[in-house]
Amino acid sequence: MRAVFVLTTVVVALALGVVAAASESRLLIRTLIVGFVPLIWAVSHAIERLTGRDMWHFSAPSPESVDASSRRHDEAAVELRPEPVAVRQKTDDRSTLPLAA
Repeated sequence: MRAVFVLTTVVVALALGVVAAASESRLLIRTLIVGFVPLIWAVSHAIERLTGRDMWHFSAPSPESVDASSRRHDEAAVELRPEPVAVRQKTDDRSTLPLAA
């Protein structure tokens, strides 16, 4: 629901921007700028009232909802460490530098 609302809002805003730019009317541009945000807020509020839930409320799953087996699997994955990679030592030996021709 949230993604559809955001996508629709972006598409409508772009369409209104094209219409305002094509008309070259300063009054229309001002009206769209000032009126679009309250209009989108009102539509968002109406959708929330109709669906009966907060569209912008984000919630994370509770720790109790994660079962023990997946927790054990995650802990085992954390304990694995990658093998160290051999790092080339920097030397200040000028004889290994290529010479210009």
